[in-house]
Amino acid sequence: HLGQQEYVQVIDELDKQVEQCYLKRHRLTKSRKRKSHAVAAAAAPKSAGLSENALNAMDRRRRVIDAIGHLFPPEKFDLPTTPLFTDIAPNPSLDLK
Repeated sequence: HLGQQEYVQVIDELDKQVEQCYLKRHRLTKSRKRKSHAVAAAAAPKSAGLSENALNAMDRRRRVIDAIGHLFPPEKFDLPTTPLFTDIAPNPSLDLK
């Protein structure tokens, strides 16, 4: 179970890195549009490609999932959807009043 928690933490960290790269890219394209809109309305703005950091983070995430993801199937580690103690009878000697 500890291994699965570490696996999830690694995947979450890589997801955060990818998200930060995307947000940075989005901010850059937004600021470029404002600047280029005033300069040249006829020129088509170039879209910024993904940075090396984003590509590396996505590649590392894929490699981690491919290498050890099969050890932690979601159905084994998800929270149960049904109550665990449905078959256990309550203790008749306890009076909760």
